[in-house]
Amino acid sequence: MKLVILCPFGVRTGGPEAQYQLSDMLLQQGFDAYFWLLTDPDLATLRDFVRNGQNLSSIQLNIPERANAVEDYRRYRIRPFPQYNPHERMLFIVPEIYVWLLPLLLPQQVMIWWLSVDNAFRPLSEVNSNFLRLPLVHHAAQSEFALRFVRALGVSGSMLSDYSVVELPPDLPALGDRPKTVAICAGHKISVNLDPLCQQIAERCPEANVVRIANMSKADVCAVLAQARVFVDLGKFPGKDRMVREALLLGANPIIANCGAGAISQDFPVPPMYRVDPLASANIAALCGHMLEYPEAHAPHFAAFRNDVAAEKSRFAAEVLQTFSGFIA
Repeated sequence: MKLVILCPFGVRTGGPEAQYQLSDMLLQQGFDAYFWLLTDPDLATLRDFVRNGQNLSSIQLNIPERANAVEDYRRYRIRPFPQYNPHERMLFIVPEIYVWLLPLLLPQQVMIWWLSVDNAFRPLSEVNSNFLRLPLVHHAAQSEFALRFVRALGVSGSMLSDYSVVELPPDLPALGDRPKTVAICAGHKISVNLDPLCQQIAERCPEANVVRIANMSKADVCAVLAQARVFVDLGKFPGKDRMVREALLLGANPIIANCGAGAISQDFPVPPMYRVDPLASANIAALCGHMLEYPEAHAPHFAAFRNDVAAEKSRFAAEVLQTFSGFIA
């Protein structure tokens, strides 16, 4: 059986990287896996098929090969999906943003991979929810947060996470040797105004260097995190976001927003004091100031989480084999 991963072309976010990781792992494990990179014109064509009531039982598609357009993903092996033949048995693995494709794909088996709960609502509004409960439709979730969402839809799913990738500098400084740098992020789409927090941190700790992470390359982000004592992430956490995990690997102590997956201990196993109301800037500044002054006092609270992140790739390999063992053919 062919396993075909549908992925948006040229998009550099956590979800597509997880899809590239899945492709690489499936190929390592001997599965007949393919990668279908979808452009906006491709999606428009497929949407027309759906509107016209067509499905893949009578459609043959020739798919142009596209080179990977994201430098960070070149470490992952993909095999382009060249052609769809309705006479072949396939499992399409689709992110939640493509759930609207179910009526088109369902002559074949489909696995919806719930990577970002927030991204699911608009696509879900375009499809009858009963499609999600058909025997041909399977579900996997990148986070415990997403898994709970899947169960709320009345279906069961398996855990299929991802893993963090950072290149550790050979001279990674110990926490106490770092400058009093705090890196702050409010998500890919800025969810809160960071100005009050930055001002309050500066008032509490005038020698603090506050760096806002936005519109940076991954290499630049990692360079900042490798020098930071504290990383504050006030994003919406629609899934098990990568940057907190990358910060841990690079030695920074994190503070996370108590929302979405950030509120779930299975996804982010940190003590409650480090889960904050993203709008309570004065409280965040007070905690951040203490963590800047006494980083080694806080570091032991993240030791287990750091070890967990370091083991993510081996756990992902086990999840992939277990999730797809029923599709070996």
